[in-house]
Amino acid sequence: MNKSMYSLILSDEVVEAVDRMAKLSGLTRSGLVNKVLAEYVSYVTPEQRMRNTIEQIEKDIKSRAREEFKLMFAPNDSAITAMSVLKYKYNPSIKYNVLLSRDDCESCGELRVTLRTQNASLIEDFGNFCRAWCSIEEAVLPDVPAYEVIDGAYRRQLKVSKPCSTEKLAKGISAYIQVMNSCLRLFISERENVSEAYDSIAKQYVISYKKGLINV
Repeated sequence: MNKSMYSLILSDEVVEAVDRMAKLSGLTRSGLVNKVLAEYVSYVTPEQRMRNTIEQIEKDIKSRAREEFKLMFAPNDSAITAMSVLKYKYNPSIKYNVLLSRDDCESCGELRVTLRTQNASLIEDFGNFCRAWCSIEEAVLPDVPAYEVIDGAYRRQLKVSKPCSTEKLAKGISAYIQVMNSCLRLFISERENVSEAYDSIAKQYVISYKKGLINV
């Protein structure tokens, strides 16, 4: 959505009230005016779309996997982090960070998965899982989003087919995170035999894909 500069004639008292509200809301004066006017004319701004999506992801994860994830939020309403604990020595955590894109394009954002540990063996196991996961996606998905695997981290573009409602997008993202976390736990539990671990998560991935849970 493009932005342009406009001149408005407002009373000083109104501007003072707007500035006070903007400060409390963590917005600029222009940002608050844009938000209020958009709500008044029933227009959903990119910022509102991202905020609605984040709120829906929160609701979906809480309703379906509350015990599995701890949720954390960014101050700008465009990101959310779901943190899960792996059944491994010292209970290391895995973070699924969703960063939404402001632009209304094919890519709606990015998923960043990071492992919080100094355990070299676990880092290697996580790397093996990520490479197996990418291999499975390349074999199953008709159009594989861009991705990157580095030590202790995985990044993947989130793509949606247009048109896509906020609710559908949010449910797609939360379902993908839950499927990936389930497969990661399964892979770690069977890590002593990488081949069998690969087969196990491949079966689970295909089942999830056929159920429509893999759609971002």
